[in-house]
Amino acid sequence: MIGNRLIIVGRGKIAQIHKHIFERQGVEVCAMVGSDGDLEAAIKGTRPNISSICSSNESHFMNLRTLMDNELPIFCEKPLFWDESCNKELLKKVLEQQVVHYHKSIMLNVSNITFLEAIPLWRKLRVKSFELIFHTNGKARRRNIAIDLLSHGLAFLIELKNVYGNIENLNEIITKNSYSCVFDYAGCHTIFRFKEDSEIPKALIFKINRKQYIRSQQGTPDTYKVFINQMKMHDPFEVFIKRFLRGDSNIDKACRITELMGDILL
Repeated sequence: MIGNRLIIVGRGKIAQIHKHIFERQGVEVCAMVGSDGDLEAAIKGTRPNISSICSSNESHFMNLRTLMDNELPIFCEKPLFWDESCNKELLKKVLEQQVVHYHKSIMLNVSNITFLEAIPLWRKLRVKSFELIFHTNGKARRRNIAIDLLSHGLAFLIELKNVYGNIENLNEIITKNSYSCVFDYAGCHTIFRFKEDSEIPKALIFKINRKQYIRSQQGTPDTYKVFINQMKMHDPFEVFIKRFLRGDSNIDKACRITELMGDILL
């Protein structure tokens, strides 16, 4: 285990889920710092050796910088960071100069990709089309829905294609509670359909070469069970947190996801 004293940046629902799962792995949560807290002072006062970012999207980069300056391994909610004032060139420069060479572990929580393990020999698939339908009870609206959820779709795409590609033939449809886009990536026709609304049922459905896979969930945080096409799966959050604690990092993919977000949104 790379650490057993955790500082969590954030106090919301996702932060509480992180706290619950980390504590189940034997980790002590030594501090939870809200938006009005002093992260630097909390680090010095509690001496954590690992960290988790669950703060608002716009605060991710500032918190990343503070945690990196203190040389803490970081488990980060998506997106890695985002700044609407960036252009594509500046975004790439920040990634290359300040993030990708960080010598400690950074794990971006795109844990839904573990659902691919329900597909036999999925790494050998020749993927020509991919679609992700993702509905949450989140509060993001319009283009902010894309900022909130694109990391999930792009993580699936990078895992499935495993080649460097470009976003081509992009089209977007944006409403108050939904964001959809269609594009081609490395020979794969891709569709993302995202919705955020407190009144809608949650849903995660993905299609690979038109074959459909549906997530279903049941239980409370203590009894949580998740299935893909009725096949029981491990809790993806727990899988990713365990990988982080053993020292895994997906920083290269996290940077690529952020770069592709820039290609779509900037």
